[in-house]
Amino acid sequence: MKIFKIASFTLFAVFLAAFFVACGDSRKADAMGIFQSDEVLIASEVGGKILEIAVKEGDEVAKGAILARIDTTQLEIQASLLQAQIATLESRKIDIDTQLAPLQDQLKTAMREKERTKSLVRENASTKKALDDVSAQVSLLQKQLDSSLQSMQQANKQIEREIAQINLQAQILQDTINKARVSAPQNGVVLEKYAFGGEIATPNKPLFKIADLGTLRLKAYFIDTDITRIKLGDKVEVISDYGEESRAYEGVVSWIASNAEFTPKTIMTKDERKNLVYAVKIDMVNDGFLKIGSYGEVRLLNKNAESKGVDSKNP
Repeated sequence: MKIFKIASFTLFAVFLAAFFVACGDSRKADAMGIFQSDEVLIASEVGGKILEIAVKEGDEVAKGAILARIDTTQLEIQASLLQAQIATLESRKIDIDTQLAPLQDQLKTAMREKERTKSLVRENASTKKALDDVSAQVSLLQKQLDSSLQSMQQANKQIEREIAQINLQAQILQDTINKARVSAPQNGVVLEKYAFGGEIATPNKPLFKIADLGTLRLKAYFIDTDITRIKLGDKVEVISDYGEESRAYEGVVSWIASNAEFTPKTIMTKDERKNLVYAVKIDMVNDGFLKIGSYGEVRLLNKNAESKGVDSKNP
């Protein structure tokens, strides 16, 4: 599964118009902004026919939940062929103990004969030549045993190396099969679905867009005279209108831009410097009513807070 993080975009000019209108109403909002969320595009990392789309737009999904399945028939056939190759190689491995058993028996017999001949020589019942002959036979059998053992071990090691290579191929293939099950990388809600069952999935082409709506982020713009009253971690009040009623939420300042923006950007005269604005991100828990793309107003709770500087992280 391939995922891409994307940022929510705002229409800057439209926002500014709304902002300055809001600054003039009776509620005296300190800033306005648009609700955003970290949205994730989810794509399959493998191509093939889509066998199943398991979710629809609006569904809540848990991290790890299967969203779609891609056909893996050909991949599974390849995996079976690799397992057959491994089985064939395993059958070619030499049972060393069984193969060397006759030679080991001959060596044991020869060693017993050597000991018997030594006793006879000590008793002058056999000749030294007889002992030399049986000793030579023991030495020859031992060399044959060592040579056969080494040869068989080398043959088995070569088979094991071939099996290891095929196992590696099988692991890579199994990883591809696993990736054919497209799963959710996080908890969230399916915002958009871009494909249907029966279509052909293309690697890295998005199939879904999901977002965690449990926490939303308001990106608001403060004029330069107000930004000095805000610092990271400050709590603010966020107001969202729902027709004739509105709801208030507690938000926490999570990011403050380090650079200001002129408004409008094409005008940079001295008179326009009063419209210098700073982007601020405010996180808040979503009770289910907040929607991505809707507007929210910000009211500072501590009007006398002193500036603590601005932060340039997470632009």
